Amino acid sequence: MTSFIEFMIKKIKQEQKVVIHTKILNSESLQKLERIIQTGSPIRMSLFYETEAVKYLNETGIDMICKILKERSRNLLSNDDLKIINFISKSKRVDFSEFLDITGNLIYAYEVLGEMNKNRKCLSKSLVVTLTLWLYLNIYETVLKILTENILRLLIEDNNKMETQKRKKYIEYINKKIDKGEHPEAGKIEEILREFGVIPRNNSSFISKGRFFRNKLSHANLYYDEVIDKLVLSNGATYNVEYLKQEFEILLEFLLEWIYTINYRNPDIKSTLIRSFKSLGKIFRDIERSHLKRRYNSLIIEWVKEWKAESQPNSPKTTW
Repeated sequence: MTSFIEFMIKKIKQEQKVVIHTKILNSESLQKLERIIQTGSPIRMSLFYETEAVKYLNETGIDMICKILKERSRNLLSNDDLKIINFISKSKRVDFSEFLDITGNLIYAYEVLGEMNKNRKCLSKSLVVTLTLWLYLNIYETVLKILTENILRLLIEDNNKMETQKRKKYIEYINKKIDKGEHPEAGKIEEILREFGVIPRNNSSFISKGRFFRNKLSHANLYYDEVIDKLVLSNGATYNVEYLKQEFEILLEFLLEWIYTINYRNPDIKSTLIRSFKSLGKIFRDIERSHLKRRYNSLIIEWVKEWKAESQPNSPKTTW
């Protein structure tokens, strides 16, 4: 049976408001948070994030990311990748929702990689490659999603860096995508960054070079052939596994450099995470003091009903 907090995370993702990453908090906190959420009380949510969340941090995962940030490499990032990071993070305060999103994804990715390395002798090469491929595609989507949010912000804040009608068309296009729960394709994101003058037409960013590989993986049937040690696509094209690993490492380096930059070039992310939770607490405190309190309470009641209906279907479950 799906827990209520899992159901709520799914609903929040559908609303495209904020991503709650269970990897940032430990399991004990999630059980407590679930009970608090079901009360429908904004002030109790505020108190949890402002005073209690810090006691339930996933210290192991967070310390791991801090260590990786201290030892991080930029060897695989191009100058154009660095230009993109500097552009989207310039003159910007830390966006706590974005910070939680990136941190949660990094903890998740590195924990999975750690488990894969620890159990490598027990895992087949085929399973290792499949897991790496799955991680790569998920992290790629995460990067595009966060890039989209930042590009929209920059378009709205634009200070005469782009022709007005073109800027309005881009804003309308991105908002339509977001309303559908989507993001622009990598090619469109690259186009907008070129219009901003961040990167040239012929650039070496991961968006330009990596998107063709990613698109082929996303839009084709493929499998890993252990005999030739390659990924084989339905059109007959093959890719070395090392190429997949390198593309994945570029994405991880990009996210690491991104979070390092928006954290004021400080590898210690713990203090920023604590501030992020306090910021979330303030949002719920503001809801408590406003006309939104009744709507919040109604929404939670509505979600609890949906969760119970979804978790306890009338039709009997098939057993195997």
